Order: sequence, then C-alpha cells, then structure tokens
Amino acid sequence: NADALVWTFTFTEELSNLDGSDFNITGSTARATSTTDLTGGAFVVTISGGDLAGLDGTVSIDVTVSDIVDDAGNALSSGTPTGTNNNSYVVDRGNR
Repeated sequence: NADALVWTFTFTEELSNLDGSDFNITGSTARATSTTDLTGGAFVVTISGGDLAGLDGTVSIDVTVSDIVDDAGNALSSGTPTGTNNNSYVVDRGNR
C-alpha cells in the first residue's frame, strides 16, 4: 500500500556512475526517482510515479550493466545479485 517503493542495494565495494537509469523496473510504469549513495557500496533506490499509485501486482527491480564502475575503474560485470535477493514487492491495495 504505497505510492513509492524503496530498495537498498549493497555492493562489495564503492561504485561510481550508478543512477536511476541503471535500474530496470518490471510490473509497473514507475521509474527510479531517487538514488542515494550511502557510501561503502550501499545505495537506496526509490521508485515512484507511473501507475504505482493505483497498482495491484508485483513490482521488481534489477540493475542493468551500463557505465557503472568501481573506484579502480573496473566495470560492473553483472547486474545479477548474489546473497539475499529481495528484488520484488507485492503491492496490494486491498479495500480502497
């Protein structure tokens, strides 16, 4: 029951060039509206807008590999997460 969804992504090292365009949203026309670098390789990503305010369904997010690099300039080789992967929310508006 939200008009915005928030994920925390934790990478094994600091990254550069990570922004809203680096995320693929499925299940909604919402888009990444905020990307906050918490340092230490952690980022908070907020999606909102689109059809999210009235949506009932599952919304997922994935990292797309584009120009994301670590502090040494090495490109992110994969957007596939390891460890705990909670990349989906089930949005249930229930009784409106």
